[in-house]
Amino acid sequence: MESTTHLELTADEAHYLAELLHRALAEARVEMHRTRTTDYRRQVHQEEDLLRGLLAKLPAAAGRTADDRAAEARAADDRAAG
Repeated sequence: MESTTHLELTADEAHYLAELLHRALAEARVEMHRTRTTDYRRQVHQEEDLLRGLLAKLPAAAGRTADDRAAEARAADDRAAG
């Protein structure tokens, strides 16, 4: 069984943490598109899963809507493709 840690954050802290996690997720998506190495791609995919899990644990992802996150994901994908 994995141990857990409880962390109390103010609304501002949660918002800032969510922003950092979203940026890291966007960067991981770019890396995923750039890499050709299977092992590294797998590692980046695991990182994306971890980042999504952390974001899911934040209260309403610090005020961001699913539409906001989807729009940012599309923008990150467009940047990676172009």
